[in-house]
Order: sequence, then structure tokens, then C-alpha cells
Amino acid sequence: MKDDSLSENSDKNPQLLLLDTISKESGHYSLERNSYNLVVTNATIDDDGVFECEAGYDKRTARVYIYDSPEKMTLDWEHGINKPGAVEANAEYKLKCTTVRSYPEASHRYFKDGVELNYDNMMYIYENETDSNYVNVTSILPFTPSNRDVNEMRSIRCVADLYNKKNVSSLAFGINSATRIHQVQLGTALLMLASALFAS
Repeated sequence: MKDDSLSENSDKNPQLLLLDTISKESGHYSLERNSYNLVVTNATIDDDGVFECEAGYDKRTARVYIYDSPEKMTLDWEHGINKPGAVEANAEYKLKCTTVRSYPEASHRYFKDGVELNYDNMMYIYENETDSNYVNVTSILPFTPSNRDVNEMRSIRCVADLYNKKNVSSLAFGINSATRIHQVQLGTALLMLASALFAS
């Protein structure tokens, strides 16, 4: 049908996908058989945005979220206090968590032995890559360890979230040791979630 089209609306790369365009880019876009449901294969961050299907006067939209997990994550004290026994109780320090090359920009959460910390005084530093939409994010959080934190060797964990995708990456270390406990990474593959589906 000549009037049928699919448009991708986003601030980054708005475009109109005519049926002819979809057939020419079959490795990236295709339509389900016997329907006009759009299938996006090998999604990239350029596909992040709102897709709209138009057929005559009828329109349907779907918000597609694209995630790319950080390539690297670091967690330390702001001034690199990494010797066992260097942290003192009741002294204020600053935790520093960095995620490298994520899309979109990651938000960070901190936990002490599984209990989420208060973020009222947390500061973010963003570094945008000039030739892409990937972002490096550093968060700095003031933290005053208690006597129990120091003596019982409790741990701090930083967790990275992307959009509403929680805990895509995390890293932990002991409060008064140089030991990194372990890192959890959900992989660097692109993840896609549509908030609504096109109707046939």
C-alpha cells in the first residue's frame, strides 16, 4: 500500500522508513509475514527512540529503549586510599565510582553490605564522547565509616543502572582492605525493550 510507512522519531536521528526502504535494509529492518509489525535486527543505539506506524489516518507508536552496558567499571576512594588499614572510623571520605562507555548515561547506586546508602550529597561528572552518544560517568559520594564498618571489614558496592534496566554492572570492595570482592557484568550486548507493540 503506497501510503503505508513507519517513522522513527528521536532527537538524534529522525527518519522515515518507507516500505521500499525496509525491503532494501532487510538485514536491519523487516516486516513480519502477513502483518506490518516492524522487526529490528542487530539494533544499534541509533534505533533508540519512538517508532510510529502510519496506515492511512491510523497511527500507532512504540517507545524502543536501547541499552549498552559499560565497557569498564571502577570503584575506589576518591584519593586512592587502597592500603589495608588506611581507613579510619568516623573520618569523612569520598567514594568514587566510574562507568566507561555506556549508553545511555549510567546512574549509580551505592550499597554497604547490601543496604542502600543515601545519595543526597552525591555528585555526578559526565564526559560525552565527541563522535558517538556514549557517555563516561563518575559519581562521588561522601561516606563516613563507623567503627563497625572498619573493624568488621564491611564492603561497599556500586551498581550501575541504564534507563529502568537495573544492575547492569556492579563492583564491590572491602572498606578497609585493598581487595576487590567481585564484579558482576550482564554483558556488553545491546539490549532492547519496547514499551508498546505495533498492532497488526
